Amino acid sequence: MLSKAGVDIVAFDDFSHIPALTAAYDGSNNEAVAAALAEYMVGKVKHGNQSEIAKHPKRTLLLCYPPPSPLAAACLELYKGKKLVYVGEGRGGCNANAKFFDVLQSDWEIEQEVKLKPFVGGLERLYVLRRK
Repeated sequence: MLSKAGVDIVAFDDFSHIPALTAAYDGSNNEAVAAALAEYMVGKVKHGNQSEIAKHPKRTLLLCYPPPSPLAAACLELYKGKKLVYVGEGRGGCNANAKFFDVLQSDWEIEQEVKLKPFVGGLERLYVLRRK
């Protein structure tokens, strides 16, 4: 949706959540990999991990539904930019971990909070944050 609105995006994913990808990828079958990705991805997404963040310091970091693991906190540690967009649940929810929210609380200020229409029972919101 952001790309369709004209936003310049560089998106990365490690694709670890795509079960069909492991089955399709044998190192040479690019068509099978593309088919597996097309089933699970929306838009143009490159293969990568959080290390890609350091290569794009002037961009806004968008973290959308990060898993309840150290990933989101690691992304913040690598990110040197001034703007962050976080989509997910708040502290204690099913996204990110306590360290991520500790860093948000100490180093970031909320500029805008947008209530979303999540799945039934979901508490997701979109937060636009600025580094203090």
